[in-house]
Amino acid sequence: MRKIVLFSLLLLLSWPLTASALDSCVVPSGATYNIDEHSTCQSITNNHASGSDIMVPTKTATEWSSGGTAFLNALPANVTKAACSASCGAVTSCSAGGGGESNLYCWATQAAYPAPMSCGEVWTHMSKTGPCAVKDDGTLWCWDNTLATTPTQIPGNDWMFVSADGQSQGCAIKTDNTLWCWGPDNYGQCGDGNAGTTATVPHTAPVQVAGSWKFVARGDNQTCGIKTDDTGWCWGYNYYGQLGNGIGSICHQTSGCTTGAREHGPVAIVGGGTWKFVSVASRTSCGVKTDGTGWCWGRGDSGERGDGVSGANKAVSSPKAISGGGTWLEVYAAVGGLKTTGVAYKWGTTASAGGATPSVIAGGHLYKSISPGSKFCGVRTDGAIYCASGSGSYTYYDTMSPVSGGLNAETAGMYGRCALINSRSQPMGCRAPWGIYPTGPTVAPGGSFTAYLNGGTCAEGCTSETRTCNDGVLSGTYTTRDCTAGQSIGGYCWYLLGGSDKSCDTTCAPHGGCNLTGTRNYVGSSGTNANCVAVLQALGETASAAGAGSHTAGAGCYITGNYWRRNTTAATTCEVEEDSRACACNL
Repeated sequence: MRKIVLFSLLLLLSWPLTASALDSCVVPSGATYNIDEHSTCQSITNNHASGSDIMVPTKTATEWSSGGTAFLNALPANVTKAACSASCGAVTSCSAGGGGESNLYCWATQAAYPAPMSCGEVWTHMSKTGPCAVKDDGTLWCWDNTLATTPTQIPGNDWMFVSADGQSQGCAIKTDNTLWCWGPDNYGQCGDGNAGTTATVPHTAPVQVAGSWKFVARGDNQTCGIKTDDTGWCWGYNYYGQLGNGIGSICHQTSGCTTGAREHGPVAIVGGGTWKFVSVASRTSCGVKTDGTGWCWGRGDSGERGDGVSGANKAVSSPKAISGGGTWLEVYAAVGGLKTTGVAYKWGTTASAGGATPSVIAGGHLYKSISPGSKFCGVRTDGAIYCASGSGSYTYYDTMSPVSGGLNAETAGMYGRCALINSRSQPMGCRAPWGIYPTGPTVAPGGSFTAYLNGGTCAEGCTSETRTCNDGVLSGTYTTRDCTAGQSIGGYCWYLLGGSDKSCDTTCAPHGGCNLTGTRNYVGSSGTNANCVAVLQALGETASAAGAGSHTAGAGCYITGNYWRRNTTAATTCEVEEDSRACACNL
């Protein structure tokens, strides 16, 4: 048991021990705990020089309401108090506090208020290049949409670092320094050494890359990493020399190279030296050596390498120094980089308007971290998040504006849509939960919106309610609804989709998701014409003629004019463009 400091015990003994007094709260050394009683909350931080735990008594209802001076003013030196900053609603008594420390916040647009991805969870690392993050319990989660809804756990545990484009492809490192990758492996991006024909099949679960690793950067075509001995390695597609191994435009494998050059296992970056950071783009790679020098290799037609070179056929297969010298923290091909001075630079964004040498991003901000991608963002040295207002041109980086919410961030990433937040100075916004319509809106503190449970149209039987945001807590009682009588057929809940450029995914989102298997088996390639008729009649539709038609866009029961058609091909997607369609949703 940890030592309890004497003055805290004296403080406790001097407390009024009435019948209504509550238990005490032990705050560990260096920790912040929220003491929440009687609808009032105080956040206590223990930074006492003794390094010992502090025992703080909770108060009676009368003392809370009257602001008893003993609790408020007699705390030991460097044991401080503050108003609690609620994280996803009221904190519990004697709970770890800190105003949402290490919470993962995401936002839909720059003007929207960021909302926490989940309540009461601590995150330790996030991917800058795609939607994946690691919790403090070592689990790894990814999602394939902007607002971090419906995350999927990647198999395994004890993860500590991730670089991914989402649950479909990525690489991650465990606490034992083993490296694992998943997703497409047609160019050897997964690095497991498999050069056979099965390499064309995406890995749905992580496969191990040989060696001991501390850093990884995964891309669409190639992957680069740093081993625990600080040596740099790359693998995957190498037609433009983006692996940095001194070889390009040839097949350097004895088998499995049918088109282009590729490596199915790690190859050393030439030139020697040790590395502390690497990044990859589609055809170019970059890195920072331990001495702070910045380097890039691979394609440079549009000045992607920042080495002062651009023009057709400017690929190189060994690292070239980024122009201008200086010491770097991060460098990204075709985007820019961040020097140790806090000054951010840009280069190589689009061939027509870009530059082949680094130039300072305007605005005068100093950053401690930047996030590459279509929405360039940076975390200033004071923790404020600033993002570019546009995308796709060389000059849009120069118009940086703050993300709402008064956030104090450690790092921003996921293409400028999420951040790890240490604290906040303003009330939190809210995000609508998955399963209602509209899906995923972010709501400013105190703001409201109308949520529909039937796809957003108020026809007969429309069900809706007003959802109000109160500092991260969204009012309301439901997320989905039961299937309306007459629509439950064959074990699925059916809805009629009308208009073009729509999908069953969108229609089924408020009802638990699209049931591809149900659509296919009941009225699709394994179904019957009679089943399709039953569905249409239950939805109030009639048809003057009947027939089966082949539709490649997805499986289901269609209406075209006065005719209905049952899809006879296997479903690969819910999306379709037709006059009307019956969608099978999960009950």
